[in-house]
Amino acid sequence: MIKFPFGKSKKDQKEETSKKDQKVKKKTSNKKSRASKHRGEAAQVLLSPHISEKSLRMQDNGRYTFRVAKKANKIEIRKAVQNLYKVDVKSVNVINVPRKKRSVQRQEGYKAGYKKAIVTLAEGQSIDELRI
Repeated sequence: MIKFPFGKSKKDQKEETSKKDQKVKKKTSNKKSRASKHRGEAAQVLLSPHISEKSLRMQDNGRYTFRVAKKANKIEIRKAVQNLYKVDVKSVNVINVPRKKRSVQRQEGYKAGYKKAIVTLAEGQSIDELRI
């Protein structure tokens, strides 16, 4: 076997890789509880409550409005609200609000569009944290 002064021979490299393969790595368990995992996912789906006069009036009927992630669908939104606020969701309606053209002096640009969801809760339930 020829050893090179600047590195390891191919045979030595093969032996090292085979030793690495033989070592068994211990599996580490995820220390986070399921509840905290769901809260993290919910925070990625539900960005913020959408506050307007109309949304505040709808809260009296058990309908809450949220700004949600662009890629979120109705099922993800339903699960996020149920896990985060511990309520039963009856239905979810989704609205894509398009971007709008705006100009400041001679500069033209766009006001960002967003996605919002109107969540209807089961009869008699409410989210106290969102009440104003």
